[in-house]
Amino acid sequence: MPCTCAPGTPGNVPKTCELTCGDAPGCQPRCSERDLCETRCAGNCRSSCDHGKVCDTRCAESCAVDCRHVETCQATCGAGCSYTCENAGKCAAVVGEGSVVKCNEVGLCEVTCTGSCAVSCSATGRGCPITCQGQGPAKRCSDGRRACGDGCSLPQ
Repeated sequence: MPCTCAPGTPGNVPKTCELTCGDAPGCQPRCSERDLCETRCAGNCRSSCDHGKVCDTRCAESCAVDCRHVETCQATCGAGCSYTCENAGKCAAVVGEGSVVKCNEVGLCEVTCTGSCAVSCSATGRGCPITCQGQGPAKRCSDGRRACGDGCSLPQ
């Protein structure tokens, strides 16, 4: 069930894109070339946002959030979240138990994990701070990722 905001035509780009998938599983909201992309979806959602200014995604469990070529990518998701942020000024994610976060070629990648998570950061100019809520400091895994809780055992 795709729910899409198509790119605006040249000279007439609507500034905001709001995609609300409700409780439909398997929704695939996609947003590009917008000042603001706001996505709200339930579980089993695959959200993508590219070539925009601000992407803000909120979803329940088992979501995939993908941001590329944006200024800011914010995501809040529940358990089993996959968050990928590339070529961005700032990536900010709050993820639940069993989530995997990847930041690549970004200015700053801020991650807050409310449960076990694994975070890989590459080419982050201003750093990759990780907050493990109620789990002590993040630890480094043998594969180079950083993790909260039992996150080192999560798949790449």
